[in-house]
Amino acid sequence: MVRRIEAEFGKLGDFLIEKAVAVLWYPMDYHKHQTPKKATAMEVSQTEAYGKTVDQKRCANLRRRNHRLRRKYANQAQLLANTHRKLQQAESEVARMQSEIDFLNQQLDRSDDASANANRFFNDPNVFGHRFAASMVALCVNLANVMPFRAVSKSLHIVMSALDISTLIPDRETITRWTKRLGVDKLKQNQTLQRWKNHQDMIWIVDHSNQIGTQKALVILAIPASELPPKGQTLSLDALEVLAIEPGESWTRDDMRRVYQEIADLVGRPRFVLCDGAVELRESVDVLSDENHQVVVLRDFKHFAANRFESMIGRSETFREFQAAMGKTRCYIQQTELAHLNPPALKTKSRFMNIAPIISWAQMVLGVLDDPEADESGVSDVNKLQDRLGWLEEYRDHIASWKRCCEVIGWSLAWINTQGLEPQSGNLLHHHLERLRDERCELSDCMQEKLVEFVTSSASALQPSERSWLSSEALESAFGLFKRREGQQSRSGFTGLIASIPTLLCTWSAAEVRNALRRTTTKDVKEWVAKKVGTTLWARRTRAFKHFGARKCHVFAIL
Repeated sequence: MVRRIEAEFGKLGDFLIEKAVAVLWYPMDYHKHQTPKKATAMEVSQTEAYGKTVDQKRCANLRRRNHRLRRKYANQAQLLANTHRKLQQAESEVARMQSEIDFLNQQLDRSDDASANANRFFNDPNVFGHRFAASMVALCVNLANVMPFRAVSKSLHIVMSALDISTLIPDRETITRWTKRLGVDKLKQNQTLQRWKNHQDMIWIVDHSNQIGTQKALVILAIPASELPPKGQTLSLDALEVLAIEPGESWTRDDMRRVYQEIADLVGRPRFVLCDGAVELRESVDVLSDENHQVVVLRDFKHFAANRFESMIGRSETFREFQAAMGKTRCYIQQTELAHLNPPALKTKSRFMNIAPIISWAQMVLGVLDDPEADESGVSDVNKLQDRLGWLEEYRDHIASWKRCCEVIGWSLAWINTQGLEPQSGNLLHHHLERLRDERCELSDCMQEKLVEFVTSSASALQPSERSWLSSEALESAFGLFKRREGQQSRSGFTGLIASIPTLLCTWSAAEVRNALRRTTTKDVKEWVAKKVGTTLWARRTRAFKHFGARKCHVFAIL
């Protein structure tokens, strides 16, 4: 359109210029071709009056008209140039907007695909009797393995809102019930699997867990020796299966024999039983052995090392004085400028299995005492530092020996956790620890000999072609995950949530969830909890408040 206007203006300008030139430069030739007219009386009178002829007037009019046309042509040319410039700007803007439209269309297509995939993920068939898809149940249970139940629900709300996905989100109570149902179903399935009886090399990892009160929970994990991880890898939780969860008030040898026999009748007898060394766990294994089948009892390496550390160091008068001084120091400096040097708290349970942080703290403080100016945290009062922490100087040599013992235990435990137990493990561990031998530290050398002797003794019970495991850290990790799931409830004794332990050892798929929830109902969970757990401590506390809490509140109201 613009080009057509430009062409028309060009033709008009050329025509006007030709006519103007013809009139201005060749007036006589121009009027030759005109038909002569006879001058009227008016024209004669005008010529006489003003001294101009009609042709001269016409030439003047033409000149004025030509001037006007030239100005109009110049204005139109300027307008055309401006229009052409605006057209170029508009074309560039259109090109930019088109590229932006293409980009937005691509983003929209991706968003539609993502939304379609998300909707398709949560729109799979619901579990029978449920409002939620099996994929949603699996997602919630897997998230509950790494975060609290309430956080799972809130996190899903945030994510679904950000992705603009409209779907129903379960609350924490629903997720808790799912974990219990899946745990009970997993436990029942593991106790009825026929594949366990086909393995003659089963390894049972057995341990007790207690919280408050007299109740303890017996947990048994299992794995065939043929399915142990290769050398160089640790035993992961997803490779283990839960065979039994048995809470109980009393765990005598007879009680353990009864449980061992019940599990053996369901899944077959094991070849190895790994425990922490408790008498009731070790001596009760005799019920599983006979003339044709011998069960080997193995002690956990970490518990044995902690017991050796306690017997060699922990019971000495020097270490007891060290602990007492450390407790006083904690009270003195925890609210002062030396709070960053506060010693770690000593655990009440399994304290010698977690002694390494205390020895590391003592080594760190000794370094600060040697060179206070090198402390980046900035100790302004050196005298106060010496007054509160200078007592560690008396234990410098002892701390160095204790540190060497901790290094020997750490290196040995790391080796056991990645190599397992074989008939030649004693010699291999001795060669592995040879680099840590220090003639100046008899205590660490003695610790090394004790550990190698223990591994050699344990490996002597194996056949030449057998391989087993000597660390129950996987079971300890399962206990830790369960206590983290309980949160503050772990201080109130065991509850029905203990049924969810099997869900912590694996990642669930939608198909597994659908089949499990179809097999196990909420009624089954209630029956299992009533049979295994019974009346919880929290229920007893609630009953006490129900009977006596009103009177207590009334007294406070009066006060």
